Amino acid sequence: MQVIGIKRAVKHSPNHINNDATIFQMVADQLEASGIILSTFHEHEFLKAEYKTESLKETRLIFSMSRNPEVLSRLKSIERQSGNTIVMINSPLGIEHCFRSNITRILLDNKIPTAPSAIMPTTGYDPEILKKLDHGHGLWMKRGDFHAIIKEDVVFAANPVKAIEHMRAFKERAIGEVVVSTHLGGDLIKFYGVHGTDFFHWLYPYDKGHYKYKEFQAINGQTQYYDFDAARLKAISDKTAVKAGVPIYGGDAVIDDKGHIAIIDFNDWPSFAPCREDAARAITNKLLQALQAKVAAAGLPASQ
Repeated sequence: MQVIGIKRAVKHSPNHINNDATIFQMVADQLEASGIILSTFHEHEFLKAEYKTESLKETRLIFSMSRNPEVLSRLKSIERQSGNTIVMINSPLGIEHCFRSNITRILLDNKIPTAPSAIMPTTGYDPEILKKLDHGHGLWMKRGDFHAIIKEDVVFAANPVKAIEHMRAFKERAIGEVVVSTHLGGDLIKFYGVHGTDFFHWLYPYDKGHYKYKEFQAINGQTQYYDFDAARLKAISDKTAVKAGVPIYGGDAVIDDKGHIAIIDFNDWPSFAPCREDAARAITNKLLQALQAKVAAAGLPASQ
């Protein structure tokens, strides 16, 4: 029985290159220690390989951290070729669901608590939408077609006038769609989870120095440690994971002074840097359970 693992490209790991590589390797090591026959690939190696139905005959699981559209397209093709004999975690469709515009639609359409947001084209948009979203505290603007790759992919606009300037800058970079969200006051929470397991970890990132851009701390403000229901945060996060189709996930939330929770960011397979040992065990167990379920559902011998 063969398992394939695909690593994340460096350019898709802004400020987390080593952390992403470490969690991947920890999971790979644990899978091999459990007796799994494992082949791991960098994205470019995977794209060069000729994977046809026959060569994947013994493969039952592909786990992937890749966000490369070419890799996702290849994985979708493999799904079609395999006749549903391979389980993929996270799935290529699930990973695409976590692109900014897509995850925003999922949050809004499923009434998952989040910041008031609009998905706006960078050409021909209505500036009145920016005014409506600005509640006097500013706006967050994120490229809609993908994850953040460089610092300019996530920016803060103090007011609608600044937002227009940022829209122009996104347009000049050939980014056609931007997610614009109301800035929410409250405590910033970073969370990590593996759906279907007991594993869930959250923290105040500014207390631990676990953040990408220090200047955003001044915008978000000092942590006030508002009381909130951590079990509800897990439940909301797990629901988002199910709707997005990414059992291995992480994200950010804001807790206001009344304990209300709002998901403001959600990602497929983050670095799990503050909790990687527990996370690696949970991820490995999730993969093994999914592998066993796929083998049983297909009526295949456990050795295949």
